[in-house]
Amino acid sequence: MTFHLASGESARIFEESVQSAGAFVLGKRSFEAAGENPIFQKPSFVLSGEAREEVFKEGTKITFVTDGIESALDQAREAAGEKDVYLFGGANTVQQYLGAGLLDEIRLALVSVLLGEGIRLFESLGSESLELEKIGVINAPGVTHLSYRVVKENDRD
Repeated sequence: MTFHLASGESARIFEESVQSAGAFVLGKRSFEAAGENPIFQKPSFVLSGEAREEVFKEGTKITFVTDGIESALDQAREAAGEKDVYLFGGANTVQQYLGAGLLDEIRLALVSVLLGEGIRLFESLGSESLELEKIGVINAPGVTHLSYRVVKENDRD
């Protein structure tokens, strides 16, 4: 997988998201795709199948979480304090969090690059539909940024 870096308007949107977050949960592949340098200068919790020691790189604490998605989210919430926790991952990671009802908002960057392989983002959500409320759409060169609020069962009247 190639890690595509943002530029121009997309870089601004990405930077605003990073600044509003207090911590990040990352899928293992997304973490690995970024290479040796941390993507964010915020506490990061990487979903992993193998136990590893915490790492400190460029002032960023990276914790590898082996006891599930809920644990990673709980640890990230604690580290984030009053700020948001952002999930940064591919289809497998997103599907796990959506399936467990743990996402409040979805932000997608629809990039005009077809990778030719991979996992469909919404393939394994089961038979139940997922209601989304559009928050925003921003068109930038080569990418469209889509934001949706996940409508929870208790939000419906």
